[in-house]
Amino acid sequence: MKKLLSILLFFSAFAFGQIPEWKTYIDSTGVTSLQIENNIIRASTTKGLIKLNNTGIILNIYNTTNSGLPNDNLQAIAIDANGNKWVGTYLGGLVKFDGTNWTVFDTSNSGLPNNAITSIFIDRYDNKWIGTLGGGMAKFDDTKWTVYNTSNSGMPNNYALTINEDSKGNKWIGTYGGIAKFNDTIWTVYNSSNSGLPTNYVLAIGIDGNEIKWIATREGLVKFNDTSWKDYLISQPGYPQNYLTSIAIENNKNIWVGSNADGGLSKFDGSTWTVYNDTNSGLPSNYVYAIVIDSNDNKWLATNGGLAVFNENGIVTSIDKQDNPSRITFALSQNYPNPFNPTTTIQYAISKPGYVTLKVYDILGKEITTLVNEQKLAGTYSINFSANKLTSGVYFYSIHVGSFTQTKKLLLLK
Repeated sequence: MKKLLSILLFFSAFAFGQIPEWKTYIDSTGVTSLQIENNIIRASTTKGLIKLNNTGIILNIYNTTNSGLPNDNLQAIAIDANGNKWVGTYLGGLVKFDGTNWTVFDTSNSGLPNNAITSIFIDRYDNKWIGTLGGGMAKFDDTKWTVYNTSNSGMPNNYALTINEDSKGNKWIGTYGGIAKFNDTIWTVYNSSNSGLPTNYVLAIGIDGNEIKWIATREGLVKFNDTSWKDYLISQPGYPQNYLTSIAIENNKNIWVGSNADGGLSKFDGSTWTVYNDTNSGLPSNYVYAIVIDSNDNKWLATNGGLAVFNENGIVTSIDKQDNPSRITFALSQNYPNPFNPTTTIQYAISKPGYVTLKVYDILGKEITTLVNEQKLAGTYSINFSANKLTSGVYFYSIHVGSFTQTKKLLLLK
């Protein structure tokens, strides 16, 4: 009976075109972080920096023997607005690579407080925020260094493990001492004794379009809406190992989390958990250190057993879609249908990675909702807008990406 049920489920999935597909690249290599730019993946690994395309073909491998990398144990990577790659090493400092030249920043030649880099975040003004293992956090604007630690700021701990930014520019820093919120002036600390955090060990923070913070901790997933806290612990059916290390938000709906133990990869849709591990899927390792979702909804996973890519409906590559990143420009399309009732689709395109905000306003300029509020890779995106609770009338939707801003009108007819 069990075998028959499995067969029926398989053919049901096949009939509706929903067949999960997994692929693993850079097999048997510890991948710690990754970034995607114009269908090119750059993975920081314990064996150097690896560049490959989205079909898995390795284009370059950079290490201490053929580049300016100070060591091969890499822990973080980020790409700035000019396309420069910023790589964090373990005990070798921070490295900038412009495609030709390598520049190393360490404690001997810069304001970097510690050479063990844990995370790199680039904000909307192209400032680099660097988390370190024991030295606090540093901000670098390409000229000036500013260091924040427990002795000169509101940082609750000098182990800065993750950094993110909300739509108001507040920085959310995860540490071994809880979460620090920083608005460039005021620090607010949340920990296990003054908030709903179940532990002070915070390893990843995701922020969705509704400004809800999704927090990966060593004791499960936590949701914070700036007022109330809710945690999702292992007692819930289907919940993975509590030690969570990574998080990504898909289409402002599904929450994907990675584990540092036996939990593997898990999807949470708000009510139901789906767990993938190395025994029930193509996941090469149950240790998932980073998750990046591309414009085709492929999930790229940095794992202890290599770089994996997964899509519940089959992996889509640029070749499949015939996308040419060089032809993509910044654009906001007219919603369709328009007029609409009660849902419509808005499409937009960005030519390079950037922080995207997409909001809807009424005719008086009052903000109705935020549809997108996060860092996005270059590509074309679509998002649905539901106006179930709104009255008929004219509304506006506006996108902001760097210096690009565009507004269009939509008409709701009920």
